[in-house]
Amino acid sequence: IKDVQLTRSGLGKAQATSVIIRCTRLLFFDSSWRNTICCLPFRKEIQSYLMLKEWWATLEPQWKKAFNEAVLGLGPIENKPTRTEMELIHNSPALRFAGPEAPHPNMTFQLTNLSGLAGLKHIETLAVIFHPIQSLEGIGHLTQLTGLFVYHCQLSSLTGIEQLNQLELLY
Repeated sequence: IKDVQLTRSGLGKAQATSVIIRCTRLLFFDSSWRNTICCLPFRKEIQSYLMLKEWWATLEPQWKKAFNEAVLGLGPIENKPTRTEMELIHNSPALRFAGPEAPHPNMTFQLTNLSGLAGLKHIETLAVIFHPIQSLEGIGHLTQLTGLFVYHCQLSSLTGIEQLNQLELLY
């Protein structure tokens, strides 16, 4: 059973075993015995994990470093975080990226764009300060955003935030 799951899900053996053990319902097989029809919690876990892996793989190196340093406190490294750490980033309601010149910086380098925020949906407060960012493009999908702090950046316009109807604070 585990080998079949491994080939279909792309998970490592230890991860697949862990997921199967946590699944409390039966696993069924189709008539070919190749495809598993599994309980809903198991399928959702695999889909969620694969989505997070894909999200991380598509990030620019600067954003991998930014999440590792500013959010996880691991330093400016590109290493892939654990699933739990990726879920923490993905579900965080507040993110702060303060460049090295900022008061109380949490980053040792500067971001050049906001592309790393694509795919994040739960952000309510976002601070990207003391970075040479010239555009707010890429954050229009953050519909839950109520506070946006982008001071000491190199913005030439506010284009990109027109659809943020919940936005109450803009600095």
